[in-house]
Amino acid sequence: MFYGNAILTIFLAFSGVGGAGDGADSVRTEKIDTLTVLQAEQLLAERNAELRLARLACTEAEANARQARRWENPEVSGIYNLYNPLNSRWLDPGNDGEVDISVSQPLPIGRSHRIGRSDAELRASQADYDWTVFSLSMQMKRQLCELWAVQRRAALIGGELESVERILDAYRRNPQAVSLVEVRRLETLRLGLLSEQLERQATVAECKTALAVMLEFGIGELDLNDESAPSDSILEQSALLRYHASLCEAADAEIRLQKALAWPRVSVGVEYDKNGNIGHNFWAVGASVTLPLFDRNRGAIRSAEVERDRRQTMHAVAERELRQQLALAAGRMAQYRRLVAESDSLAEWDIEGVERQYLAHNISLLELIDIYTAWREAQEMMVASRGTLLTAAIDYNLAAGTEVYRIVDRQ
Repeated sequence: MFYGNAILTIFLAFSGVGGAGDGADSVRTEKIDTLTVLQAEQLLAERNAELRLARLACTEAEANARQARRWENPEVSGIYNLYNPLNSRWLDPGNDGEVDISVSQPLPIGRSHRIGRSDAELRASQADYDWTVFSLSMQMKRQLCELWAVQRRAALIGGELESVERILDAYRRNPQAVSLVEVRRLETLRLGLLSEQLERQATVAECKTALAVMLEFGIGELDLNDESAPSDSILEQSALLRYHASLCEAADAEIRLQKALAWPRVSVGVEYDKNGNIGHNFWAVGASVTLPLFDRNRGAIRSAEVERDRRQTMHAVAERELRQQLALAAGRMAQYRRLVAESDSLAEWDIEGVERQYLAHNISLLELIDIYTAWREAQEMMVASRGTLLTAAIDYNLAAGTEVYRIVDRQ
């Protein structure tokens, strides 16, 4: 155990995602890149939607447990003679009229079993909350470690790319210092490094987005390459958001329904008795009403309110995730547009001129093979970059739920 803790402490200190001097109450950063482990743990406890849903499940279980202990309300019912056959009077208020009043108290079957079941469900929800807290903490720390690793890998390829670009700049300032073949080969190497860097940057952005969803960061807090927020019209067209909005409306209606059910239940009726107590063909009208002495439906109301809060939380999470997915896809499209432009310019090689140079014995066979290899790599990267750009556009359409970028056949 000691060695495991020591290794973890060394790793986090080296990675820059944690430190001994970071207090849990010092959350001032709003950038994932500078987030410490202690700050992330505090943000997880404050912001995480899954934790809020787990807490709501505990609240709902508590409400159900209270509701299970409520006795059903007593019911008062009464009938009043509509027509008195003894004196031929309608609605007879005199001593000869008949009035029947009764009070009943329902006795539930299996009440103790319902209470035991609700108590067990409450304990289960509390245990589930404890497990959710622990598992989310481990997932968050895994995300931080993964983000640290992919950022370091992206930085490595970035340093190599900068070195190649400096060499190319030096050769372009002094064209006589190197042959065109070497320049082309370096340009192909640069394009390959640029493509790999964009892939690693995309992985970094995906890790940031996954962590941002867990900690509920906004788009601007992600520090992505493209932070432009999607337009409201795109969000309004999203079937997913409309689905969650409809569920929220249904939850509001359920609350109103449960509050209405808390009122006393009233029923009316008509009674006919062929051989009644006061004469033949007895008619009476009656009504019954429940007395809200024990059960005011508060448990069901609270449960409906919890369901409303749950659906609102899920709606907010879905909207936040949609915004982040759209921003991430837009950033990738901007990056790969640049890669397409770079590959298009590099792919325009004068192959026939190379053939003439070789036939004139101005370049060797090895140089010819090297040029062909570089040319083929440039062509393949051009095709790959265009395919990746199309994929990014499709991903954007998928996140938006509508065809913002129309994919058509190339003429």
